[in-house]
Amino acid sequence: MAQALEKRDAQSRYVIFGAGQNGYALTKFLGESFFRCFIDNDSQKWGGRIGHLPICSIHGFFAQAFVHECIVVLTFESGRDEEKLKQKGVKYLSLKDFLVSEDIILYRDESLLVRYRYDTWLKKRCFAEAAFDLFRQEYRNEFQRLLVQKMRDGEREDVDALLRAEGEQYALDCPVDENGMYFDEYFSYRFDMRLIHRLLEQSEGRSVCDLACGHGELLSVLKERHHVVGVDLAPERVTMCKAHGIEAYQRDAADTGLPDEMFDVVISEENLEHVMDPLAVMSEAWRILKPGGIFYVSVPLGTDCDCQEHVRFFSVNMLFSMLQACCFEVENIITIPYVNENLYENNIFAGAIKREL
Repeated sequence: MAQALEKRDAQSRYVIFGAGQNGYALTKFLGESFFRCFIDNDSQKWGGRIGHLPICSIHGFFAQAFVHECIVVLTFESGRDEEKLKQKGVKYLSLKDFLVSEDIILYRDESLLVRYRYDTWLKKRCFAEAAFDLFRQEYRNEFQRLLVQKMRDGEREDVDALLRAEGEQYALDCPVDENGMYFDEYFSYRFDMRLIHRLLEQSEGRSVCDLACGHGELLSVLKERHHVVGVDLAPERVTMCKAHGIEAYQRDAADTGLPDEMFDVVISEENLEHVMDPLAVMSEAWRILKPGGIFYVSVPLGTDCDCQEHVRFFSVNMLFSMLQACCFEVENIITIPYVNENLYENNIFAGAIKREL
């Protein structure tokens, strides 16, 4: 075991504490080359491996010559194990602190860009479904059941009233920060925003429209190289966009009133799970896109990232099918994490090219 530990690449400075589900997920999403070994308290696992990474006891790890060159990533909370690491002067991070560290975020961003460009494994396994239910069948509470019912019935005024009341309560329970935003609205926190930025950063002068643009976090970055337009239903968000020099309109994403074939790129992030008719939003994106233009979409994967206002669940195949039904040719579709601190890939990201009717 000692020889196996010593033979690991010296650049593998991280060690995973916990040879369980989270530990395995770290090697799956980041790659084994990032790590030197596993530590685990279960003696039955000692001497075993996960992939090519050996599993040792904490005392076996302390006996290694490289112990003070490593940073231990704790995949579970354990004050006792933290104390042992402190006593030996070993650096360690919680799983969350590891995931939000600058080098890990950069690595994951670059990996997602490469996957989108070259890994079509998921796309090749998708097929167009003839029919799909646009609304969820399971509900978190009575509010959600009623919201879905009103949306199914097309009762827009009742839907607006429900969401307004819910929004007021949410603002009391979870107040915004000094900028009037929630943490997951920031460009620096979101993988989907940064992936779109990377996909577009090699070009210049393209026309871009963000449907349900929020406070304009992504558009504020894109406007340095492109002409950008934002659409959102919330007047305060449109006002903030305009304050940042973004052309923005208070309109419905399914009925923007913008000219036909105006944009090279249309974006819809974390929006289709909220709206009455996602196919109408996709059709509107198709209408305002130029021929050959691209539509970037992100939605939660299944029940992950579920919340009160989500009226549907998306599978990879469902999103693929909806894009196909709205005359888009899917360029690629992958799973990605939602925010920096998410270990698991709980979102779907797709790029789809407008094709002629």
